[in-house]
Amino acid sequence: MEKYMKDLQDMPVAAVKEMDLHSLVNEMLENVGNANPNIRENICKVFYRLIDEDIIDDRECIRIFNACLNDSHLFYGIGSKAGDSVFCRSFSSLVIAFIADTDGKRNFLSQDQYMYALRKSFDYMNQEADRRGYVADKGWAHAVAHGADMLCAFAEHPKFDSLFAGDMLNSIKHHITYECRYTDAEEERLAYIIPALLNKGVSVDVIQDWISGLAPDTEVMPYTDEYYQNACSTHNIVYFLKSLYIMLDQKSGNKQLKAYILQYLKTVWNWAL
Repeated sequence: MEKYMKDLQDMPVAAVKEMDLHSLVNEMLENVGNANPNIRENICKVFYRLIDEDIIDDRECIRIFNACLNDSHLFYGIGSKAGDSVFCRSFSSLVIAFIADTDGKRNFLSQDQYMYALRKSFDYMNQEADRRGYVADKGWAHAVAHGADMLCAFAEHPKFDSLFAGDMLNSIKHHITYECRYTDAEEERLAYIIPALLNKGVSVDVIQDWISGLAPDTEVMPYTDEYYQNACSTHNIVYFLKSLYIMLDQKSGNKQLKAYILQYLKTVWNWAL
C-alpha cells in the first residue's frame, strides 16, 4: 500500500478521477492510523490532494469528515497513553483540520455540521491522554500537536463564534498544565490558537485573565514527586508563553499582551525572554 499511496500523489488528475474513488477513500480511512509511518503520511498527502484539487466532490469531503470524527477514528482507543491507537486518532485529526480549513474557503459544511465537529474536537482534546511525540520505529504520534492544528483550524473558520473561546482555552490549558514535559514543540502548536482567537475578536483582557490562571496554586516541597510534576507543568507553560510572545505581531492590543506575558514570566516564573 505504501507504493500505491506514493504513486497516487503523482498520478494525473484525469487518471485518478477514473478510479473507484469511493472504494479508494474507504481503504484510506481504514488505514489512516496504520502503524507504518510512510503509509499514514502518504495517506494524508493523498487526502489533501483529493480535496485540494477537487478530485472528490463536497459530498465525499463531508463523508470523510464525518468518518474521521467517529469512534473508530478520532476516538479510537481514546484514553490510552500507549499503543498504536494514537496514530488513528492523531492522523484523523489532521484530516479533520484540513477539511475544516478547506470548508472555510468553499463552505460545504452546514452550520450544524461545523458546530457538531467543533464540539467533538473539544471532547477529543479533553480526553486525549497520549502525549508522545516521536515514537521509535513508528514515526510521529504527536496527538497533542495534531489536535492543536485541528482546534486552530476550527478557530480560524468563518463559522467560529467567539462564545466558544472559553471551551477552546480550557482545552489548551488541559494540555499545557499536564504533569509531563513535552519535547517536540507541542506547546508551540497549541500557542498558534491564541492569535486565531484574537483575530476573531476575543479580547486581550480575556486572554490575560486566562494566562493568570495557568499557574499551579499549590505549595510543594523540593525533592518530592509533586514538586517534579509542578516543575513539568511550569516548563510547558513557560515555553507555551514564549512561543506565543514570538508569534504576536505589533498590533496595539498585541503589544499590551506581549508586555503582560513578559512581566508574567519575569515575576511569576522568574524567567526572562
